[in-house]
Amino acid sequence: MRPAWAVVLMLAAPFGARVIASCDDDAGLTPTGADASDAQPVRDVQVSEASDAGGDAAPSGDWVHLPGAPEDCEIDVPRTPAAWPEPIEWEPCGNALAGCRKMKTAWPVSTVPGLGHIVPAAEGGRAATDASLLMFARGSGRFIYPLLAEVDGKVLAAFREETQPRDMHCLLYPYNTEGDRYAYALLEDYKGGGNKSRGHAAVYGELDGSARVALRAETGSPNHAGFLAAPTGLVQLYGKLTLHDWLAPDTTPTFLGPTDEGAPGLVFPAGDAIFWSSSSLWAMKHKVWTRDGGSREFLTFGADTTKGAANLGTDGKDMVWLEGSGRLGTSSPLFPVVTAKTAPFVTDPAQVVARSLRSDISPYGVAGSTFKVGCGYAAWAPGAYPLGDGGTATGIQVLRVADGYDAALLNLGGSWTWTQPLLVTCDELFALGNENGLANIVRIPLTSLGPWRAP
Repeated sequence: MRPAWAVVLMLAAPFGARVIASCDDDAGLTPTGADASDAQPVRDVQVSEASDAGGDAAPSGDWVHLPGAPEDCEIDVPRTPAAWPEPIEWEPCGNALAGCRKMKTAWPVSTVPGLGHIVPAAEGGRAATDASLLMFARGSGRFIYPLLAEVDGKVLAAFREETQPRDMHCLLYPYNTEGDRYAYALLEDYKGGGNKSRGHAAVYGELDGSARVALRAETGSPNHAGFLAAPTGLVQLYGKLTLHDWLAPDTTPTFLGPTDEGAPGLVFPAGDAIFWSSSSLWAMKHKVWTRDGGSREFLTFGADTTKGAANLGTDGKDMVWLEGSGRLGTSSPLFPVVTAKTAPFVTDPAQVVARSLRSDISPYGVAGSTFKVGCGYAAWAPGAYPLGDGGTATGIQVLRVADGYDAALLNLGGSWTWTQPLLVTCDELFALGNENGLANIVRIPLTSLGPWRAP
């Protein structure tokens, strides 16, 4: 049986990018009747105040089975204050970046082979109060603890996964936190090995610690559905996008896609809108859905196959994306010229007022992820970052929306490597990295990046 950490590593790429991996219709998916009204919110069985106890120190009686989850999915939620993991703490990174801090891993080390204190799958977000949030998981002893927490405050939602199941394994994969809501995919893993999954479901809730299980489907496919929390409801990610009522998800949903180019790609909510990328050999664009306007083209060049738009991200104030141009044919997805663009946030494509930030963007990594946008900055992980000597490096690039200046966190040797941005604030970049091969989350002052380069 494949251990939990290995499944997480395998799933990190497609699900971390919010790409819809399943087929274009619902064939082979059999709903099993899981209903949010039947699933008991976790707040009804737990005390929602964190304590100083955490990790394996909590007795097993302080955890109860996740209400609504299949009985053989060994996923628990806290029942008593003793079970709540401690808040996030930070300590110096120990590298040359001034002010860099990494997540302090004070809990017992994981006994799962190859897994450190942090599982290498995480997401950042913001609460309705604008507080910075992290979705991540701690490895400790024989357990994995998926958590949602304030970066400088308490844990807001917590789960515990058994990594040594009797005959199968289920796990939670973090999708997003938006406003005061969050969503995970509950992945019922490969029963008996091979490439077949038993099913999947949504685990979602609010920042008061509640959790529900709904929209469970059984499938013989190796692909899983994902789920996004949005202010307008719960978005189900198949080859078709559907929007479900938050409190009654099994009622008739609103159909959002697919697009004329096939299955939607990178999907994210922003305010009352749902955005997604759409691409084929001949087109690369973004679409948008709003309740008043329905599904519409958002960033597109129509039949002009020499141009494309990708990587759109927003914080509800600024939008940042990439535009490619100069492509001679449709046999290659690469554009010779890639320009970073920005515009004030809108949901009506007719109101997009774009301006260029810089045009020295690498074509590698285009359409691979959304920009993480916040407080006048935008971060992404390009496939290659151009160096002044003509060479390139991997890492994370940060753009300043006001003037197009950029700085980078590059992989140039040393004990740390940087994999993806999670969140950018007015002062800091939060990123997922690896220290000596083991995952951890860091926060780095924007002033420590550099030098900042003019466009």
